[in-house]
Amino acid sequence: MNKNNKVYIVLIILLIAFFFAMYFLVGKKEIQKQKEELTLLLGEETVWVYQNQNWIDNTQNKNDYNWKKFQVFLDGKYQDEYYVWHDDKWYIFDDNKQPINYTENIIALRSNFDVNLKTFTSEEIEKDNIVFKILKDKGISENVDLTTCTQTKVDIDNDGKNESIYIVSNVFPMDFDPDTIFSLVYMEKDGNIYEIYSKEEKNDYNNGVKPYINSIIDVDNDGEFEIVISYAGYSVEKIENHLYKFINKQFKEII
Repeated sequence: MNKNNKVYIVLIILLIAFFFAMYFLVGKKEIQKQKEELTLLLGEETVWVYQNQNWIDNTQNKNDYNWKKFQVFLDGKYQDEYYVWHDDKWYIFDDNKQPINYTENIIALRSNFDVNLKTFTSEEIEKDNIVFKILKDKGISENVDLTTCTQTKVDIDNDGKNESIYIVSNVFPMDFDPDTIFSLVYMEKDGNIYEIYSKEEKNDYNNGVKPYINSIIDVDNDGEFEIVISYAGYSVEKIENHLYKFINKQFKEII
Protein backbone atom coordinates (compact mmCIF):
# COMPACT_ATOMS: atom_id res chain seq x y z
CA MET A 1 0.00 0.00 0.00
CA ASN A 2 1.53 3.28 -1.07
CA LYS A 3 1.78 6.35 1.09
CA ASN A 4 -1.09 8.22 -0.64
CA ASN A 5 -3.52 5.35 -0.05
CA LYS A 6 -2.59 5.28 3.63
CA VAL A 7 -3.30 9.01 3.88
CA TYR A 8 -6.73 8.56 2.25
CA ILE A 9 -7.61 5.70 4.62
CA VAL A 10 -6.61 7.77 7.65
CA LEU A 11 -8.71 10.71 6.40
CA ILE A 12 -11.72 8.45 5.83
CA ILE A 13 -11.37 6.98 9.34
CA LEU A 14 -11.14 10.48 10.82
CA LEU A 15 -14.23 11.60 8.90
CA ILE A 16 -16.20 8.58 10.08
CA ALA A 17 -15.08 9.22 13.65
CA PHE A 18 -16.09 12.88 13.31
CA PHE A 19 -19.59 12.02 12.07
CA PHE A 20 -20.09 9.49 14.85
CA ALA A 21 -18.95 12.06 17.42
CA MET A 22 -21.32 14.68 15.99
CA TYR A 23 -24.17 12.20 16.10
CA PHE A 24 -23.60 11.42 19.76
CA LEU A 25 -23.07 15.07 20.67
CA VAL A 26 -25.85 16.67 18.61
CA GLY A 27 -27.94 14.17 16.68
CA LYS A 28 -28.72 11.82 19.52
CA LYS A 29 -29.72 14.70 21.78
CA GLU A 30 -31.96 16.15 19.05
CA ILE A 31 -33.63 12.77 18.52
CA GLN A 32 -34.26 12.50 22.25
CA LYS A 33 -35.77 16.02 22.26
CA GLN A 34 -38.15 15.05 19.47
CA LYS A 35 -39.35 12.07 21.52
CA GLU A 36 -40.16 14.12 24.61
CA GLU A 37 -43.84 14.09 25.58
CA LEU A 38 -45.74 15.92 28.31
CA THR A 39 -49.40 16.13 29.28
CA LEU A 40 -50.24 19.00 31.60
CA LEU A 41 -53.51 19.49 33.49
CA LEU A 42 -54.12 22.92 35.01
CA GLY A 43 -56.67 24.41 37.37
CA GLU A 44 -60.27 23.87 36.42
CA GLU A 45 -60.10 22.24 33.00
CA THR A 46 -57.04 23.09 30.91
CA VAL A 47 -55.19 20.26 29.11
CA TRP A 48 -51.98 20.95 27.19
CA VAL A 49 -50.00 18.29 25.35
CA TYR A 50 -46.37 18.64 24.22
CA GLN A 51 -45.35 16.27 21.41
CA ASN A 52 -42.77 16.45 18.62
CA GLN A 53 -41.64 19.80 20.08
CA ASN A 54 -45.11 21.28 19.46
CA TRP A 55 -47.98 22.22 21.76
CA ILE A 56 -51.60 21.12 21.44
CA ASP A 57 -54.57 22.41 23.43
CA ASN A 58 -56.46 19.21 24.21
CA THR A 59 -58.95 20.70 26.68
CA GLN A 60 -61.94 19.52 24.65
CA ASN A 61 -60.85 15.92 25.35
CA LYS A 62 -60.20 16.35 29.07
CA ASN A 63 -62.52 13.48 30.03
CA ASP A 64 -60.13 11.09 28.26
CA TYR A 65 -57.84 11.46 31.27
CA ASN A 66 -60.37 10.38 33.90
CA TRP A 67 -58.99 7.71 36.23
CA LYS A 68 -55.51 8.08 34.77
CA LYS A 69 -52.57 8.54 37.14
CA PHE A 70 -50.66 11.80 37.13
CA GLN A 71 -47.90 13.39 39.17
CA VAL A 72 -49.69 16.04 41.22
CA PHE A 73 -48.21 19.35 42.38
CA LEU A 74 -50.02 21.75 44.72
CA ASP A 75 -48.69 25.32 44.82
CA GLY A 76 -45.60 24.04 42.97
CA LYS A 77 -44.79 21.32 45.53
CA TYR A 78 -44.84 17.66 44.52
CA GLN A 79 -47.40 15.55 46.39
CA ASP A 80 -47.66 12.07 44.87
CA GLU A 81 -49.08 10.16 41.92
CA TYR A 82 -52.86 10.33 42.06
CA TYR A 83 -55.80 9.41 39.88
CA VAL A 84 -57.55 12.40 38.32
CA TRP A 85 -61.17 13.01 37.42
CA HIS A 86 -62.78 16.03 35.83
CA ASP A 87 -66.17 17.48 36.68
CA ASP A 88 -66.30 21.23 37.36
CA LYS A 89 -62.54 21.09 38.04
CA TRP A 90 -59.78 18.50 38.39
CA TYR A 91 -60.35 16.18 41.34
CA ILE A 92 -57.68 13.84 42.70
CA PHE A 93 -57.95 10.39 44.31
CA ASP A 94 -55.55 8.05 46.09
CA ASP A 95 -54.78 4.43 45.14
CA ASN A 96 -58.03 3.32 46.77
CA LYS A 97 -59.86 5.95 44.71
CA GLN A 98 -60.72 7.91 47.82
CA PRO A 99 -60.98 11.69 47.20
CA ILE A 100 -58.22 14.00 48.40
CA ASN A 101 -59.33 17.51 49.27
CA TYR A 102 -57.17 20.44 48.23
CA THR A 103 -57.49 24.21 48.05
CA GLU A 104 -54.12 25.03 46.49
CA ASN A 105 -53.31 25.68 42.85
CA ILE A 106 -53.07 22.31 41.10
CA ILE A 107 -50.87 21.05 38.30
CA ALA A 108 -50.99 17.41 37.26
CA LEU A 109 -48.58 16.02 34.70
CA ARG A 110 -47.38 12.92 32.89
CA SER A 111 -44.11 13.00 30.98
CA ASN A 112 -41.19 10.91 29.79
CA PHE A 113 -38.70 13.41 31.22
CA ASP A 114 -38.22 15.09 34.58
CA VAL A 115 -40.29 18.26 34.90
CA ASN A 116 -39.19 20.95 37.35
CA LEU A 117 -41.43 23.55 38.97
CA LYS A 118 -40.45 26.65 40.90
CA THR A 119 -42.07 27.62 44.15
CA PHE A 120 -42.66 31.33 44.47
CA THR A 121 -44.42 33.97 46.51
CA SER A 122 -46.15 37.04 45.12
CA GLU A 123 -46.53 40.05 47.40
CA GLU A 124 -48.47 43.27 47.23
CA ILE A 125 -46.16 46.28 46.99
CA GLU A 126 -46.38 50.04 46.83
CA LYS A 127 -45.52 51.64 43.50
CA ASP A 128 -41.75 51.60 43.02
CA ASN A 129 -39.46 52.92 40.27
CA ILE A 130 -40.13 49.90 38.05
CA VAL A 131 -43.89 50.31 38.39
CA PHE A 132 -43.59 54.02 37.61
CA LYS A 133 -41.58 53.17 34.47
CA ILE A 134 -44.12 50.55 33.37
CA LEU A 135 -46.94 53.08 33.74
CA LYS A 136 -44.97 55.82 32.00
CA ASP A 137 -44.10 53.58 29.04
CA LYS A 138 -47.83 52.85 28.60
CA GLY A 139 -48.72 56.53 28.83
CA ILE A 140 -50.50 56.08 32.16
CA SER A 141 -50.22 58.62 34.99
CA GLU A 142 -48.10 57.49 37.91
CA ASN A 143 -50.87 58.82 40.18
CA VAL A 144 -53.43 56.35 38.85
CA ASP A 145 -55.33 54.30 41.42
CA LEU A 146 -54.58 50.58 41.31
CA THR A 147 -56.41 47.49 42.47
CA THR A 148 -53.40 45.19 41.98
CA CYS A 149 -49.68 45.86 42.30
CA THR A 150 -47.66 42.71 42.96
CA GLN A 151 -44.05 41.64 42.66
CA THR A 152 -42.79 38.07 42.32
CA LYS A 153 -39.07 37.41 42.65
CA VAL A 154 -37.94 34.20 40.96
CA ASP A 155 -35.00 32.93 38.88
CA ILE A 156 -36.57 32.23 35.48
CA ASP A 157 -33.43 31.53 33.44
CA ASN A 158 -31.48 29.62 36.11
CA ASP A 159 -28.56 32.06 36.12
CA GLY A 160 -28.53 32.29 39.92
CA LYS A 161 -30.16 35.75 39.98
CA ASN A 162 -33.81 36.52 40.63
CA GLU A 163 -35.90 38.34 38.09
CA SER A 164 -38.94 40.34 39.23
CA ILE A 165 -42.36 39.86 37.66
CA TYR A 166 -44.77 42.76 38.16
CA ILE A 167 -48.54 42.68 37.78
CA VAL A 168 -50.07 46.16 37.70
CA SER A 169 -53.79 46.67 37.20
CA ASN A 170 -56.81 48.83 38.01
CA VAL A 171 -59.48 46.31 36.96
CA PHE A 172 -62.55 45.60 39.13
CA PRO A 173 -62.45 48.98 40.93
CA MET A 174 -64.76 49.48 43.90
CA ASP A 175 -63.77 52.86 45.33
CA PHE A 176 -63.03 54.78 42.13
CA ASP A 177 -64.38 55.03 38.60
CA PRO A 178 -61.72 55.03 35.85
CA ASP A 179 -62.57 55.68 32.21
CA THR A 180 -59.96 53.15 31.10
CA ILE A 181 -58.99 49.91 32.78
CA PHE A 182 -55.75 48.04 32.21
CA SER A 183 -53.80 44.93 33.20
CA LEU A 184 -50.04 44.85 32.71
CA VAL A 185 -47.59 42.00 33.33
CA TYR A 186 -43.88 42.77 33.02
CA MET A 187 -40.55 41.23 33.98
CA GLU A 188 -37.54 43.21 35.20
CA LYS A 189 -34.14 41.65 34.55
CA ASP A 190 -30.76 43.37 34.96
CA GLY A 191 -32.41 46.79 34.85
CA ASN A 192 -34.34 46.03 31.66
CA ILE A 193 -38.13 45.69 31.51
CA TYR A 194 -39.85 43.13 29.27
CA GLU A 195 -43.56 42.99 28.50
CA ILE A 196 -45.33 39.67 29.06
CA TYR A 197 -48.96 40.80 28.72
CA SER A 198 -50.74 44.11 28.27
CA LYS A 199 -54.42 44.93 27.90
CA GLU A 200 -56.17 48.31 28.02
CA GLU A 201 -59.86 48.93 27.34
CA LYS A 202 -62.72 51.30 28.04
CA ASN A 203 -64.35 50.67 31.39
CA ASP A 204 -67.81 49.25 30.72
CA TYR A 205 -68.30 48.20 34.36
CA ASN A 206 -68.66 44.55 33.42
CA ASN A 207 -65.35 43.90 31.74
CA GLY A 208 -61.67 43.62 32.57
CA VAL A 209 -59.20 40.79 33.07
CA LYS A 210 -57.18 40.19 36.21
CA PRO A 211 -53.95 38.24 35.56
CA TYR A 212 -51.97 36.24 38.09
CA ILE A 213 -49.03 33.84 37.96
CA ASN A 214 -50.36 30.30 37.94
CA SER A 215 -47.11 28.36 37.69
CA ILE A 216 -43.44 28.65 36.82
CA ILE A 217 -42.33 25.42 35.19
CA ASP A 218 -39.73 24.02 32.77
CA VAL A 219 -42.12 22.38 30.32
CA ASP A 220 -39.68 21.64 27.48
CA ASN A 221 -36.67 20.29 29.42
CA ASP A 222 -34.25 23.04 28.37
CA GLY A 223 -33.22 24.12 31.88
CA GLU A 224 -35.11 27.43 31.69
CA PHE A 225 -38.53 28.10 33.14
CA GLU A 226 -41.71 29.12 31.38
CA ILE A 227 -44.52 31.11 33.01
CA VAL A 228 -48.18 30.13 33.10
CA ILE A 229 -50.33 33.25 33.46
CA SER A 230 -54.00 32.83 34.34
CA TYR A 231 -56.63 35.42 33.49
CA ALA A 232 -59.82 35.82 35.49
CA GLY A 233 -62.44 37.88 33.66
CA TYR A 234 -65.27 39.88 35.15
CA SER A 235 -68.31 37.60 35.70
CA VAL A 236 -66.57 34.87 33.67
CA GLU A 237 -66.63 31.43 35.25
CA LYS A 238 -63.79 29.90 33.23
CA ILE A 239 -60.24 31.04 33.88
CA GLU A 240 -57.95 31.26 30.85
CA ASN A 241 -54.40 29.93 31.04
CA HIS A 242 -51.56 30.92 28.74
CA LEU A 243 -47.95 29.77 28.55
CA TYR A 244 -45.12 32.27 27.97
CA LYS A 245 -41.47 31.65 27.19
CA PHE A 246 -38.60 34.16 27.29
CA ILE A 247 -36.89 33.89 23.89
CA ASN A 248 -34.34 36.31 22.41
CA LYS A 249 -35.03 38.93 25.07
CA GLN A 250 -38.77 38.95 24.61
CA PHE A 251 -41.72 36.90 25.80
CA LYS A 252 -43.53 34.70 23.33
CA GLU A 253 -46.94 33.14 23.98
CA ILE A 254 -46.50 29.43 23.34
CA ILE A 255 -50.08 28.28 23.88
